[in-house]
Amino acid sequence: MNAMRLSKDSVAVWLSWLLTGLILLLVCLFSALIVRDYGRENEAARQTIQEKGSVLIRALESGTRVGMGMRMHHSQLQTLLEEMAWQPGVLWFAVTDESGKIIAHSDPRRVGESLYSASTLRELNIGSEERWRRLEKPEPALEIYRQFRPLNSGGGHHMRMMLSRESAVQRAELPQVIFIAFDTRELDAARGRGLRNMVIMICAAGVVMIATVLS
Repeated sequence: MNAMRLSKDSVAVWLSWLLTGLILLLVCLFSALIVRDYGRENEAARQTIQEKGSVLIRALESGTRVGMGMRMHHSQLQTLLEEMAWQPGVLWFAVTDESGKIIAHSDPRRVGESLYSASTLRELNIGSEERWRRLEKPEPALEIYRQFRPLNSGGGHHMRMMLSRESAVQRAELPQVIFIAFDTRELDAARGRGLRNMVIMICAAGVVMIATVLS
């Protein structure tokens, strides 16, 4: 009888520890999923802004390309920037030369100023693909940038012939860089709420874990 009782007690203890281990494992997996989902949501929000920036850059290049075919000049590029800056969430547009001097800006008062120094532009590693970085001053923003190449179109032979007379002049102005700054205040607020909810849920999971161990 004593042997049977000891055997049952041993099984009960073993099942208790097994149940505790399973609960701890589930809590850890739950916490990991919370952290992963939080990271995915932030990445998805940033990716949405980056894709919007890519679309706006291509649209601006297309509009500039048409203007060049119609022998338009910087005033038309300036007008395009000012009009496109009204897009929701956009703080400003700017096109600079390789030294950082502003060629066109959604705020016309800034044309001719220096947006960034030449050393800063080199550090940004600007290429043909969109890149991004966070800005904190003068206000929180997500900045999308890449080379601005309206002549590098996928258009047909007729368009290239139409632009051939303008190409020599435009090459003297290349390379150029386009920057778009997006307002991230709503994104930051949503990220803050997500972080707070994540901390609350992880703390709740921790309480469950501690209660399981102590029980």
